[in-house]
Amino acid sequence: WFNASGQLQQGLAVSPASLASGRVWTVVTYWLLHSPTNLFHVGFVLAGLYAFGRELEPLLGVRRFVGVFAGSIVLGGVFWAAVNWRHDGLLLGGTAGVCGLLALYAALYPTREFSFLLLFFFPVTLRPKHLALGLLVIDLFAFGFYEILGNPPPFAYAPSAHLGGMMAGWIYYRFVHGSDWRP
Repeated sequence: WFNASGQLQQGLAVSPASLASGRVWTVVTYWLLHSPTNLFHVGFVLAGLYAFGRELEPLLGVRRFVGVFAGSIVLGGVFWAAVNWRHDGLLLGGTAGVCGLLALYAALYPTREFSFLLLFFFPVTLRPKHLALGLLVIDLFAFGFYEILGNPPPFAYAPSAHLGGMMAGWIYYRFVHGSDWRP
């Protein structure tokens, strides 16, 4: 899968062509790859995993935490593939998983304030529900304007994958977390 022509990317990234040729595992593996030219994306994924993971893992346990992240990845990949079936493109990156963790965190702790440094210099304090709703609005707008209408995005952006990931986090919160039947 790995050579200079991008075979690793072709083997692990989600694309309509990969799914049509039977490589269904790509909806699980695409998050392992990131663009080497967009270090902000890699930093965002790592920061999101750290920020939400340190809060959610003690509450959920390792298995459930990994399950929510993996479910968000899979649902994000499936939703992106369904929306982009007639387009040529690749989906890579772990943002769908982080969006799922954000949605779950916002559902569990909607008013808990947290602070971070925007662009490493500007201190910002937000509530999770505002961050999740803001991202939801941005992704819904981008989904409609770029993916549904077919306009080219200004940079590599996959709002349908983000929305699928957020949906997985919400589904876990709504139907699994706090249910009596879970082991």
